[in-house]
Amino acid sequence: MAQAEGPDSYDEELARIEASIADLKVRDLAAAKERTTIASRIQAAQFQRDILAHANQQKAKKAARPKRVRRPPAETPPAPPAASAPPAAGSRPPGPPPRTPRSQPRGAVSDGVTMLLDDPPPSGPGPRPRVGDRPLEHPPETSTQSVQNILLAVGALLLGVAAVVFAGIAVSNPFGRSAILAVATATALLLAPGIARRGLSSTAETVAAVGLILLPMTLYALHGSRITGGPGTPVPLFLGVTFAITAVAAFVYAGSTRLSAPRYATVVALQPVPPLLAFPAIESPAGWGTALTAVAVLDLLLLTTVIRSGPLVPRWPFGRPVAADRESGVDPRDLGAADFAGRDADLGDPAVYEDDAPPRPESRPEEPDLIFRPLTGRGRRWLPTRIFPGPRPAGAPAAASVPLEPGTVPPSARWLRELTFALLCLAVAGALLQAGGALIGAGAVSDAVRSGLILVLAAICSSAAARMLGQVAVRNVAGGVLVLAIIAACARVADVAAPRWMLAIAALAVGLTGAAVRRVPEEVRRGPQWASAGALILIGVFAGVAALRAALAPVEAARPIWHADTAGYAQTMIEAAPAGWLLALSALIATLAAAVALPTSVRQEGAVAGVAVTALAVPAALRMPWAEAPWPLVLAAIALGATGLLARTRRIAITHIAAAGAVGLFGAATALSASWLTAAVLTALAGAGVMVAVAARQIPIKLYAWLVGDWAAGAAALALPGAAVSGVL
Repeated sequence: MAQAEGPDSYDEELARIEASIADLKVRDLAAAKERTTIASRIQAAQFQRDILAHANQQKAKKAARPKRVRRPPAETPPAPPAASAPPAAGSRPPGPPPRTPRSQPRGAVSDGVTMLLDDPPPSGPGPRPRVGDRPLEHPPETSTQSVQNILLAVGALLLGVAAVVFAGIAVSNPFGRSAILAVATATALLLAPGIARRGLSSTAETVAAVGLILLPMTLYALHGSRITGGPGTPVPLFLGVTFAITAVAAFVYAGSTRLSAPRYATVVALQPVPPLLAFPAIESPAGWGTALTAVAVLDLLLLTTVIRSGPLVPRWPFGRPVAADRESGVDPRDLGAADFAGRDADLGDPAVYEDDAPPRPESRPEEPDLIFRPLTGRGRRWLPTRIFPGPRPAGAPAAASVPLEPGTVPPSARWLRELTFALLCLAVAGALLQAGGALIGAGAVSDAVRSGLILVLAAICSSAAARMLGQVAVRNVAGGVLVLAIIAACARVADVAAPRWMLAIAALAVGLTGAAVRRVPEEVRRGPQWASAGALILIGVFAGVAALRAALAPVEAARPIWHADTAGYAQTMIEAAPAGWLLALSALIATLAAAVALPTSVRQEGAVAGVAVTALAVPAALRMPWAEAPWPLVLAAIALGATGLLARTRRIAITHIAAAGAVGLFGAATALSASWLTAAVLTALAGAGVMVAVAARQIPIKLYAWLVGDWAAGAAALALPGAAVSGVL
């Protein structure tokens, strides 16, 4: 009976254990949720405690600060009245003596000695202080920082506009206008550093910006005068020189001051200098491409030299940095790791290893659910805190009370780099568009070469800019643009110089760039490879169309079937492939380029397609006679089928089967000029199909060899009856 009831009791025990486990899991989830809630409440309470403690400290500091006021000496108070007899029993005791009015203000004693205002003043009402005795204090500023900056900028701009209007209306002499503007410019540039030393950095930046804006106006006011070459001086050239002088002056001014405005002025004033100086010589899109490329090169030099570690690196204003100028890119986990490292230094204390030592919850790993993402982002304005489960260790500082070290450079350093990089991108984009248009419209070899070089140089600038940015996707795109620029320049120059060589030169450029791309790092190789693939597809379309036309020529020349006109066969081949052997060479170079430049995922398929196109173009391109024309196609079909036995994927195997079938079909159609030639070609194809099918059965480790073998056996079964019939006829 006990044995019979054993399985039932086991099932009940398992059910009870499963229910217990499920209940424990539910309780564990509830405990985890409660722990998270408690931790968030602890953090909020600690934050409120720190805020109140800070406010209390500030209040105590203000209360402990003595405020002394000099008071005039007061007159001697009158003597107190004589003591009277004690009151009779049952009578109400007299009240306190009447207070003597005093003329001195509250807080002053009779001997003229100054006392603290916090001390209790003498009894007795004093006269109400006069309005003139109260200290005059300005109420606190309630405008936001942005509103203050806007008002400062508008005010300074109004002063600058007033100077310009006065110089333009009140004075007609160029030297007088220039002198007035020069005085306003010098005044603004000289006052700005002094204003900055007083801590008014926003005002100083605005005044310096107005001075730098007036500087090119001061120089341009001299245009048309004798010292600048008279009225015949071209305006663009004079403006280019003016902006160049402004950029140099702003650069020197930036090195001698802490202001940020001259650093931005240097970058902005330098942008129009190359186009303005080259404007008299610009006559085509190639000229604009050259000027914009020069701007891009200058921006690259600025980013890699003076903006990174030179005089244009922004500096902190006077009196900065302070505790509020802390860096905000520190992860609280890094701070926690530093705390752990500091606590590990005390592991040599024997008390830590005692049996009754309390547990150390701060040594546990940090729980991700206790990190609040809104407080740990890169742009936060909160002090990062170290968050650990459990009580705060003894002697640990209060939460959010440890400020970070301020940065070595102000945040405007990043803004200046971003501005220069944006201007660089605009210059590169304009240079690529202008150079590309000039390359397409070039009609002479010299113009094509010049436009191609400008296009490649602009693409190199874009690649350098992407490398500075450091993003993998952008570097891939820039690398692809550079590869396309090189291929397009080579193809266009070859098209203008020798149109017959255009496909061969373009394919050779694809192959060379593909070989160079294989040396770049793996993460930035995909963009150039796909760009090469796109260019190779375009080249393959032109080469494929020409090869297909050449492949159809021997088929047309073989008509009527088995009674072809052999006398006109050669002329038909010449008309179908006027480029001759260059067509086969171009297809062969494109095939090699596909094997080198294409991505690994499609490299073998591209090479197989290139071999098929090359084989189709060979008979007409080499002007082969009618009896020899089918055999290159037959050999290529057999080779494609045999190499398909080594296919690693199903897609590669299908590509080999399709290419071999197409080439073999054209070979059989080309052999229709004579019955004996047809029988020979079909016999060769049938025998090759049988051998491939047998070989497929001998390679058991190749999964897709059987697929190729089955198709080869089917092709042999189709070719063998045709060979027998044509041989009999």
